Amino acid sequence: MKIALVYHPSINTIRTTLPGFVDESEGVFPPLGILYIASYLKSRNPNIDIKVIDAPSENLDYDGVRGELSTFAPDIVGVTFWTFSLCDSLEICRIAKKISPKTTVVAGGPHINIYPNETLSHDCVDFAICGDGEKAFYELVTRLTDGSRDFADSPNLYYKEEGEIKKSRPEYAEQDLDSLPHPDRTLTDFSKYRTILDASGPVTTMITSRGCPYGCTFCFQRHTGWRPRSPDDIISEMAECAALGIKNFFIFDETFTVDKNRVAEFCAKLKSSNLGIMWSCRARVDTVDEEMLDEMKSAGCGRISFGVESGDAEVLRQLDKRISVEKVAEVFRAARRRGITTLADFMVGCPGETEEATLKTVDFAIKLGADYAQFSLLTLLPATKLYERALAEGIVARDVWRDYALNPSPSFKPPIWNYYSEDAARRLLVAAYKRFYLRIPWIFKRLLAVRTFYQLKIYIKAGVNLIVSVFKKR
Repeated sequence: MKIALVYHPSINTIRTTLPGFVDESEGVFPPLGILYIASYLKSRNPNIDIKVIDAPSENLDYDGVRGELSTFAPDIVGVTFWTFSLCDSLEICRIAKKISPKTTVVAGGPHINIYPNETLSHDCVDFAICGDGEKAFYELVTRLTDGSRDFADSPNLYYKEEGEIKKSRPEYAEQDLDSLPHPDRTLTDFSKYRTILDASGPVTTMITSRGCPYGCTFCFQRHTGWRPRSPDDIISEMAECAALGIKNFFIFDETFTVDKNRVAEFCAKLKSSNLGIMWSCRARVDTVDEEMLDEMKSAGCGRISFGVESGDAEVLRQLDKRISVEKVAEVFRAARRRGITTLADFMVGCPGETEEATLKTVDFAIKLGADYAQFSLLTLLPATKLYERALAEGIVARDVWRDYALNPSPSFKPPIWNYYSEDAARRLLVAAYKRFYLRIPWIFKRLLAVRTFYQLKIYIKAGVNLIVSVFKKR
C-alpha cells in the first residue's frame, strides 16, 4: 500500500484577513496534521509506503505536485483542507484522480469539521475525515486494504454509498494524546521551516494540546474539550527535534497557558533536561501572571503571542473576549520587564467598532510597548457565533460560506461586519500597519536585533511592501 499525504500549494488561496505585505513575510511551517497521520500509520503498519508532499516548503505548484504524484503512484492520496484554500485542495484532488481514476482520495483538516457533506459533493473526493484523523485514517486504510466496504463503524468518517453521502456512527476524539506517536519531521526537509521572527535556524511548530476551553464569538472550535499532553511527552518530542538540530519551537496551541500547574511542571522539567532550546507560544492575558512569566522566561521562552483583538472595552465585550484593557497593559508590562518579546494580535472591523475605535486600538498597541503587532480584518468565519449572529441580523444575507463550500472560487470575498465599508476597513488596516511599524524608534530597535542575513532580507522585503501598500490607491 502506497499513501501520499499532500499539503497543497497556495495558488488560489483567499487572502483577505491580512494585507499582502504581511502574508508574504509570514514564513513556512511544517504540516503537523499530516505528519501526525504519517507517524500513526507507520506505527501501526510499518509496511505502508508513505510519502509526504509539502508543497509550500518545496515551492511546488500544481504541476510540481502532479509530478510527485505521478512518480510515486500512490493507492491513496490524503489532502489537507482549509476553508480559505479550498480551491487549492480540490485541485490537488482532481490532479490525483486525473493521474489515476482508481486512486482513493481522502480529505481531512479543519474545513471538513464544518462542511463534510459539501466536501464529498465534489466528485474528486471519495472520503472525508472529520475531527481527529490519526485513528480514523488508519481504520479507513485497513478497510480499503482488506477489501471491506463496510465503513459504518469507522470513526469520524463521511463516505459515499450508492450515490448517497453517509456518516459513520462513532465520533472519536483522542483523549490520551500522549499515546500518539510524535510527528516524524524527517518526512519533510525540516531545514526549510523559518519565519521572520525565528530566523536563526530551523524552526518547528508543536501541538501540546487540542481544543480550546474559551468561547470567543469570532473563533471556531469543535466541541471536543481541551485535551492536554503531559509535560514529559512534550519534552520527549522536543528532545527528538533537538537531536535533529532543531532548537527553536513555536507551540501552536490556541492557548498554551490554560493550566498554570501544567505550565509550571513543563518549565521545571524543561530546565532540568538541559536541551538548550528556545520556544514561543500563544497565550491569553487572563491566564498569565508574574510567577508564570518568571518560570517561562527561565525555561527559555523568548516570545509570547497574545490575542488582544481590540483596545476598546465595548468591542471586547461584543467579541466575548472576557479580558480588560487594563489586564492587557499589566501583562505586557510584566513581559517587557522580563525581556520576553511580545506579539499582540488585533482585529479591524469588529462589531461595535467605529473608525475612531480602530485608531484607538492602534494607539493602544503602541502604548503597550508590544514588540510586534498583527492587525487583521475581522472575517465572519463559518460555524462561529459571530457569523450566526450576522445571518440572524441580516448583516450577511445568505449562507455565503456554504455556497462557497459547494462551488468554490478564488474570487470569493469572505463576509465582514459592515459597520463601515470594506474599502474603509482595508484603508484602516493599512493605516494601522503604517502607524505601528513606520516609527523611527521601532525601526532602529529591530535593526539592532537582526542576527542573520535571512532576517535582514525579510525585514527589508516586508518594509518595502508596507511602504508600497501605504501609497497604493485604496
